[in-house]
Amino acid sequence: RDGMLVQKRDQLLKQLFLLFPTLEGKLETVYYWTGFFGETHNGLPMIKRHPNYSNAYYLLTYGGNGTVYSMILSDLMKKFIVNGDSNGMELYYH
Repeated sequence: RDGMLVQKRDQLLKQLFLLFPTLEGKLETVYYWTGFFGETHNGLPMIKRHPNYSNAYYLLTYGGNGTVYSMILSDLMKKFIVNGDSNGMELYYH
């Protein structure tokens, strides 16, 4: 991960300049960082029950749309806990 940092920075700048050629030579990279990016096995969000605790669930929303799906799945889980059922939860429950 850290060994790829400069290469990834340069790739992103190259793509930026392809999209906005007038910016080339006008921008300077002053800070860049890296981090882990987690995803589910198929990139889709899912709800899973913890194997050792029957009332514990995982809301797995990693990936490019994690923020959006975390809100959607949190709402579905809330409805499931309060009402005992939630339309749409079956799309994400594995």
